[in-house]
Amino acid sequence: MDSPANDIEKIIKTLCQGSASEQDEALHTYFLPDAGFVHPLCWVPRFSNIAVPFFGSINSLWIVQCIYRWYITFAPNLDIEILSTAFDEKNSILYATAQQSLTVWFFPIYSVTVKLTTVLKLEKRQSRLISDTARSPELEPEENSVNGACILKYYIANQEDLYQMNYTAEFGAPHLGARLWSLVQLFATAVSVFMAVLTLPLHFYLNPDTKRQKVKKQ
Repeated sequence: MDSPANDIEKIIKTLCQGSASEQDEALHTYFLPDAGFVHPLCWVPRFSNIAVPFFGSINSLWIVQCIYRWYITFAPNLDIEILSTAFDEKNSILYATAQQSLTVWFFPIYSVTVKLTTVLKLEKRQSRLISDTARSPELEPEENSVNGACILKYYIANQEDLYQMNYTAEFGAPHLGARLWSLVQLFATAVSVFMAVLTLPLHFYLNPDTKRQKVKKQ
């Protein structure tokens, strides 16, 4: 990626809505071979070249590819809208908030709409040198390399999908999970208010400045 904040929308939509070949191409173009993946329901640690019987040598990107393949098989009719993006260049972290709606093909009444924030840890790596005929497995040819000069690109080293708990519950019980979790949230809020009032003398004792600040404001 040259401009992560501008490029990521197309990449995410390709991964979630593209064909199998487009999805595979996006993974191998923009992800590192040892890229990690974190989701409330699954986790792929970063690793490289582990020998697995009957599969040969695999890396973590192969596992991520399997997850995405199952994703478009499980829910081929998926709609995703990117709401915002932000790039923290200093720390090489890209943020993207999105809303996605999915329906399972073999169970049409299962329909879920959730919001999430995707946090992508990026790493700068050398793009392919024109003078080098040996192709790096994680990098695709770049047209803007000049006279074999090295150009740095951003590649995804780790993807972490963050969901509010009510949206995670929605996966397990569509149309009901979020409502049930909202009741839990309301109960926890009521308990917090009750305990705050009940322990108010202890709060003022442990935090004497709080009372003085309140008097000054008045």
